[in-house]
Order: sequence, then C-alpha cells, then structure tokens
Amino acid sequence: MYKIILVEDEAIIRRGIKRGVKWEEQGFEIAAEAEDAEEALRLLQEMPVDVVLTDVKMPGMNGVELSRKVKEQYPQTEIVILSGFAEFEYAKAAVSFGAFEYMVKPVRKQEIEAVFYRLKEKLDRRFREQAEEQRRMLVLNEGMEKLREALLLELLEGERKAYTNLEEEIMRLELELSTRNVQAAVIRIAHPQDADADEVRQTYRKILEECIPQGIFVLRDIQEIILIFSEVEELREAELVKDLERTAKRIKEECFKEASPQVRVGIGMVYPSITHLHKSFVQSKKAIDSNFHEAGQVVNVFGDGIEYEFEKQWIQEYPREISSITELVLAGREEDVKSSIDQMFTEFEDKKMNPELIKNYCYVLGIMLKNAVYGILKPAQEQCYPDGSFETRVKNVLSMEELREIMQRAARGMVLMMKKNGVEEPARDRLVIEQAKAYIAENYSRKISLDEICQNLYLSTTYFSYIFKQETGRNYMEYLTSLRMEKAKELLSTTTNKVYEIAGDVGYSDYKYFTGQFKKYTGMSPKDYRAGGNHI
Repeated sequence: MYKIILVEDEAIIRRGIKRGVKWEEQGFEIAAEAEDAEEALRLLQEMPVDVVLTDVKMPGMNGVELSRKVKEQYPQTEIVILSGFAEFEYAKAAVSFGAFEYMVKPVRKQEIEAVFYRLKEKLDRRFREQAEEQRRMLVLNEGMEKLREALLLELLEGERKAYTNLEEEIMRLELELSTRNVQAAVIRIAHPQDADADEVRQTYRKILEECIPQGIFVLRDIQEIILIFSEVEELREAELVKDLERTAKRIKEECFKEASPQVRVGIGMVYPSITHLHKSFVQSKKAIDSNFHEAGQVVNVFGDGIEYEFEKQWIQEYPREISSITELVLAGREEDVKSSIDQMFTEFEDKKMNPELIKNYCYVLGIMLKNAVYGILKPAQEQCYPDGSFETRVKNVLSMEELREIMQRAARGMVLMMKKNGVEEPARDRLVIEQAKAYIAENYSRKISLDEICQNLYLSTTYFSYIFKQETGRNYMEYLTSLRMEKAKELLSTTTNKVYEIAGDVGYSDYKYFTGQFKKYTGMSPKDYRAGGNHI
C-alpha cells in the first residue's frame, strides 16, 4: 500500500474524502491526517509518505507553499492539490514544482479515483525501476566482491607482484582502503563442525559492521576472519583492543551460543605503506600463537622479540626522503639528488641505525628509483649493474662508505638516463595535463582508467602520474574524486534524482562506497547535504 497524508482544515471534508473513496482497492491508505501545513510537516518528519493530498486554502501556510516545501525536502513524494479556486496562478505554481495533479472542488469520487489510478501506475513504474536497478547493482556488486577479495588476499599474502597504479585499482573496485598507515588483525575461531557456514558468515558480517565499521574484512572461512585497517591514527591501539574483545565475545554468543568455542585475536604492527601489509598480517597470526599457553587471553598485540624491535625501528625511520629523492631523480636534478643521499647517510650515522635496517632502507630506495625511471623510459635493460644484481651488492656491502657510493652511483645513473631520454619540456607537460583534464571532464561519469588516459596521450603511466602531480599538486585519483564529488554536490542541489542515481551519474556503481566517499569529502552524507539546502 502506498501511504497518503491528508491535509485539510475542515474535519467534515476530511471524513468525506476518507470514506468516499475505496482507498485500499486503489492501492493506497490514508496513513495520517493534518489540520494545517505546519502539522503536516511535523508528521512527515516522523513518517514519510508517498503522497501528500492537500487543500489549498488553509489558515497560515497555504497548500501550494506546503507542497513546495514537501518537494524540496522529500523530492520523491507526489503531490495532489484540491482547491475551491480555478485560479490560473495556483495551477501555474503547482505545475512549476512538479505537483502530480491540481483538482478543482467540488470534485467527484470518480475523478479522485481516476487521478489516483494514474498516480498508482506512476508509483508502480518507479518501484519496478528501482527494484530492477537494485537487482542490477546487486549482481554487479557480487562480481565486485570477488575481485575485491582477490586483491585483498594478494596484498595480505604478499603475492602482489607490482604496486604501480594500486590506488587506481582500489578506487576502481570501490574499496574503502587507503594505501597509507595500514594494519592487519586476525580473529580465529575454533568452531563446532556442525555449524551452518552460510548462517555463521551472515552473522559475522552483521557483528563486524556494527563493532568495527572502520575495518575491511575478509571471510576466508568460518574459522578465520581477517581485518584490514588503513589511515590508522597513532595511540588508537587500546581502543582497537576493546573493539576486538567486544567482537570476539559477540561471535561466541551470537554465532555459536552454548557451544562457546575459543576465540583468539591477533593484531599486527601499523606500517606506513600498503606494500608492507603482508608483514602486519604475518605478525597478527604470530600474535595469536604467542598466547597458546595462556588461558583467558583473547586479544594479543604483536610486540616481543628481536623481530619486533627491528620492525619498530624500520617504521620509525621509514624513508620519508624516498619519495623526495625519487621526484628529484625524475626531474633530473643531479646535485639535489647527491645532496639528499648524503644527508640520508648522515642521519644513519647520527642515529647509529642497525646495519641490516640501513641496507633494507637503501634496497627499497633503489628499487623505487628503478621502477619509477624504467616505468617512464621502458629500456630493454633490466639491471643497473652488469656485474651482479643491485640487491646482492647492497646485502653484501661491508661498510657504510661503500654503501653510500653504491647509492650515489645508482642514483646518478638514473638521473643521467632521465636527462638523456625522459625529462620533457615544462610547456609540453602543461599542455599534456590540460588535455588530460579535458578528457577526464568528458568521461568522469564512467570507469575511466589511468591506462586509458595515457594511451590517448601517448605517455607511460609513471611519467604521466609524475607530471600530473607536479602540475596540479594532486595525484590523478585525488583529482578525479574531487571532480566527481563536486558534480555530485551540484546534482544533489539542483535535481530531485535519487542518491543512488546520482552515484551512477558521477561514475560509482556501489552506492555505499559513494556515500562514504561523499561524507569523507564534504563532512556529511548526501541525504544530509541535500536536506541542508547546500548549494555550490
């Protein structure tokens, strides 16, 4: 049944409308009644309806003004106006804000039934379209879920071969996952063998969404739940432990009831880059095993032994200069590169860093430089050193001075390669970026990829990403997201389209993901943004 709110100041007329039409046979019910517009608006806040059937002439706010407010606040609500006046201005106003019908009193029962017969057809058609869209989105999201899980497991298991354009892939799959400050946790359950797996999985999802909304979870089987956190803030460990303790308790009570299996939780360390998510995952499993002999200990945080101390130092000293040095190399700034590497080694010596940590640090820098430069130039050669791999040379070095020389020589070689083959003219770079912006503006409403843009510009993705950041101050994904969000704001302010329709119009297939991105961008949900009357 479609719900109607009847707004009429005269009680006898309200009774006549209620009793004079067989509403249920028409597919409607009078769900609420109001004597004036103010009362109607209050009722609508508590109980939204499908149709507002209102008189025009009422004390205070008239029916046309009420209808206009209803359309602003509840754009999908249909309006039918009854009036004792066949006045052009009233009818014109009703048409201007999209009232379904303007009927002049006295109105016969047959006329009302004819209007509501047509209105039901419209509402039924809308319902079918929404149901079909939801079904289509569900089918699409089922496929997306499998792709999302495959990517997450690759990252967790350390099987990801390349991290180039990972941010783009994460956005394409509409995953609420950042590549910075990542952490893994594992919940392990010793479950009864006769448990209904499908039912248990559904309950897991409900509990996890309620208890740990900030995490992404992978349900490998009903014995193991993997959680991934990103953009992790400092000093939140105690809060996370409490959340996971509460989650473990609810899993025991709601999923298995009297069986009450043992549930153990392990938490890995926070790493500044998603490239090290695998380490945190391994640590979370080690943390679970660490309390094998302890009774009653539910949540364990990885944090003992030489490995922990080594990783802690690595995280603290994680090379901020890596991205800076990489940009200097790509720009061909030889002297600045040399100075930055010298400064890096001075800090190593001042802090008396562990030799193995320094080697690991330098190896990561070398690989990032190689990937960045070769991503632009794509030379046939695969090795920097003809007499052995870069990794072997770094691992076998015996002194700090020798390692410094290796890094300086490797970086200088990369700079010379860029100078010879890769550094473009600034004016050309600016033209390329303007072309890219125009292409994005024309195609933002569909799933365009970085590869597609670069193919149109005849550039490698690495070099394009570099100059795009140089010219705009933002990476490609940030720019595309900003463009989509601004367009969404415009559509929310100027149209009555449903939020899921607007999500599709700006390039998102997952309504929930779009809502999260919009809230992150504006600080409010799409619904609240529209209700607040925000305009760009």
